[in-house]
Amino acid sequence: MAKVLVTFKEKFHNDHVYRKGEPYPAEGFKADPERVKFLSENHPKLNEVFLQASSSEKQTEQKKEIEKTPDTKDAVPSATENEKQTTEEQDADPKGKAKAKSAGAKKDTAKTEEK
Repeated sequence: MAKVLVTFKEKFHNDHVYRKGEPYPAEGFKADPERVKFLSENHPKLNEVFLQASSSEKQTEQKKEIEKTPDTKDAVPSATENEKQTTEEQDADPKGKAKAKSAGAKKDTAKTEEK
């Protein structure tokens, strides 16, 4: 069930007129979840929100959105995993670590000479 916020004629319910404050859907009609979602959001052309969805409908929509969202937990490593990988790479190649330090030292020397 949803509550009508703005009076409108529902083309999918035999042009039934829903008035502000009435429940949606009217007796004898079924509410399509996609239609309720559409009417509960800002209409792109009319700049109006026609329905206030009940909390149970909102929870159902949130569950559907979560189910649609791909699980990327395994696909994208977290920052801590990236840090672990970097540390392991540096431990495996101590020369690379030394090069990084010496390159930084050369930059510092160049800055000192410019002054």
